[in-house]
Formats: sequence, C-alpha cells, structure tokens
Amino acid sequence: MQTNEQPPDISVVLFNYNMKTMLTECLESLYRCRHDVSFDTIVVNKRCGDGTEEILSTKYPEVKLVNLDYPFGLAHYRTEGMKIARGRYVAHFDIDMYFNDTTLTEVVSFMDRKPDVGCCGGKLLGLDGMLQYSCRRFFSVNVLLLRRNPIVNLFPGWRESVNREFLMTDWDHNDTRQVDWVGGGFMVIRRETMVRIGFLDKNFKYGCEDIDYCIRVWKAGLKVYYVHNATITHIGNRPSTKLGWFFFQIYFSTIRLLLKHGFYSRKGGS
Repeated sequence: MQTNEQPPDISVVLFNYNMKTMLTECLESLYRCRHDVSFDTIVVNKRCGDGTEEILSTKYPEVKLVNLDYPFGLAHYRTEGMKIARGRYVAHFDIDMYFNDTTLTEVVSFMDRKPDVGCCGGKLLGLDGMLQYSCRRFFSVNVLLLRRNPIVNLFPGWRESVNREFLMTDWDHNDTRQVDWVGGGFMVIRRETMVRIGFLDKNFKYGCEDIDYCIRVWKAGLKVYYVHNATITHIGNRPSTKLGWFFFQIYFSTIRLLLKHGFYSRKGGS
C-alpha cells in the first residue's frame, strides 16, 4: 500500500453499484495479499443508499471514494476514476474478483519491461480454478452474425468454430502474448497511454468500451498484451448482466463500435 508522497506504481480503480458486500470482499482480498509494488485504491460509487460510504470510511479509510449520481454508464464511471488516479499504471477491475499475490506485481513487472505496451490484462480463473477467457480477437462478420445467434446451437461445429475464432479456445492461455483486446474487468493502462489517447469513450454505456480502447491503443502504434502469470479469481455470473437494459446496451454498444471503427483488424494479428 502507498504510504508516502511518491506516486504509487499502480492505481486500482473499482466501480460499485449496489454491491457493497461484493466490494468489501474484493477489498479484503486486495489488502490481504502481499504485493511487491505500491498501490492506491479508488472506488467510484454510484450512489444508491446501500451503506457503501459508511463501510469504506470505517474499514478502509485509505480508499479514495468518489460518489456520483450520473445515470448508469460504465465507461463514464471508470473514467472518473482514471482522472484522479496517481499511479504509473491505472488498473480497472470488476468487484466480483479476489486478488492474489501475483495480480498487481506481475502486471507492473511486465509493463516496466515492455515500454511499447499501452495496456494489458491478466488471466481470470473461476472459483473452480477453470480458465475464463479474458482476451479475444476483434469481431469478424462471422462472429458478429453467429456468436449470439441461437441457430448455431443446432450446428455444434459452427459454435466451436466461432468460439475458436473469437475466444481463441485453441490456445491454452499459458503464455504471455500480444492479443487484439483484453476485457475491461482486468485492464491495466500505462499513464502515458492515457495522455496520448485519452480516457474511455463515455458514449459506450455498457459493453465494448474495452474493445474501443484497445483499438485506439493499436491505432496509436502501441501494443496490447495478455499476461498469463498475472492471475485473479473471478466469481462472474453477476445478476446485473442478465437484466434486459444491460442486455440491449451490449447490442447498442456493438453497433456504436462498428460505426466508429468498422471491422478493425490489426496488422500481424494472431
């Protein structure tokens, strides 16, 4: 934890909306770990009267709390955290995660060794220890038309082909490599990258803001990496992702992404 006036190695930015118990468990795991890097923590909280402010002021007074009443927009809230972050790197994490000793240390170590990397992500593991796919390829026409199309369930070969192309299921994810994009639930951004290309695009209400940012990183001549030895436990399957508003916002965001970048493909993509 950061205890002096020097900027920390990494700023941890967490967004919370009406999930104080999950937030508390996430913070407990963060502060319980032995980190070989300095860090500070920012919680961007959508006010809902659930008692988050009281819990943080009592249990985690060192956490910088930002209370906002802005209508829901994930990119907007995360951007507010980015604006006040002091770290050399700014890391976004979902709150349904448990940190371990490698999470922060390995990404900072990797980014320090690779100055041409604009942002990176790590390996997500479920509570059962199974891999969760956290880095993906950019959309192709096939993926866009078939991935969420129920017709592919009638043709297992199609489903396997789409997942192999989009999720890279033919790779065991046990090595560090360049990837098209990493998910915003574990995204570490170099401060110089933010200065160069800016913050997240607030026009994305829910979904695709991470893809958009990674495209902008690539367009700026920087790289995006998946760091296999930086791991975190991800609970996943949060109830909010099943609500209708969120479901449709993903589609609206996908349309916005295509209008902004088209079917973007980086040169030399794997």
